[in-house]
Amino acid sequence: MTDRGFVLVNVLLLVAALSVVAVGLLQLTTRATQRLGVAQTAAQAPLILDAGVAFARQLLEEDGASNEVDHRDESWALTNFVADTENGPVRINVTDLESRMNLNRPLAFDGAAIQTAVTDLIAGTADAPDLAAALIARTLRMRSDQPQAPNRDADITHQVGDFTNLAAVTAIDGGEDAVTLPEDVFATLPRDRGINVNTASDRVFSALPGVTPEVLTALNAARRAAPLEDAAAISALLQQMAPEANELASLLETRSHWFEVETATELDGLTYIGRTILARKPSTGDVRVHLHVIEVEG
Repeated sequence: MTDRGFVLVNVLLLVAALSVVAVGLLQLTTRATQRLGVAQTAAQAPLILDAGVAFARQLLEEDGASNEVDHRDESWALTNFVADTENGPVRINVTDLESRMNLNRPLAFDGAAIQTAVTDLIAGTADAPDLAAALIARTLRMRSDQPQAPNRDADITHQVGDFTNLAAVTAIDGGEDAVTLPEDVFATLPRDRGINVNTASDRVFSALPGVTPEVLTALNAARRAAPLEDAAAISALLQQMAPEANELASLLETRSHWFEVETATELDGLTYIGRTILARKPSTGDVRVHLHVIEVEG
């Protein structure tokens, strides 16, 4: 091989080697860019979701400063509301958690009405009679064994013995089969919180003792005409419709302190969903975050 041919071969080998290096560098750059994009998206999504929560908090605080009654047509009652933020759009849903059956309520109630209601609701939504029985037994035990000192913030504070999530409720009977309690029916709020008569669903009301179909129809007509404003209005309505249901007046509220905010945004083919539980302090109207979690789908 001549010197010229030898040099040509070396040049070709060098070019091939450089091409391999260039391809490798390009792949590394592409991966780095992709990772940077994923990192930027992962950092951007919480900012968008947080902006949605901040918007809902502001609405709840403004409502707390000017209103003493909560109902379905409040400014905070957002359903698939889309807000534009600096980092992108966010979809917001706000739910009154006191429209649901509070499974801690029996701990603060001496009558049988709430126990019956809880049992009937569980039996109607899940094949779990043992769970209902275990829940009532635990309630009676905790109420007698764990006396609580007066608490001025009891409306927004869980006490000893309170359930803090539905998973804890379904685990108490020790059964092997998992039981799912629907989140749109049940809640685990502090024991002093009842059911908001203005926002509760027909499903929850129908489980309450004394609430016949006729009573439910009359109740719906009354709260569509105008939100019930206080305990006296609730008692008067129940006494008029069904005197035997008057005991329920102590279970019902017209003011809510607990809310769930669901926020969602889509980035790079992924859906980021935030679930935030907010508690509004009765004395000041201030709203604080009780729980905040983010899930990713896609």
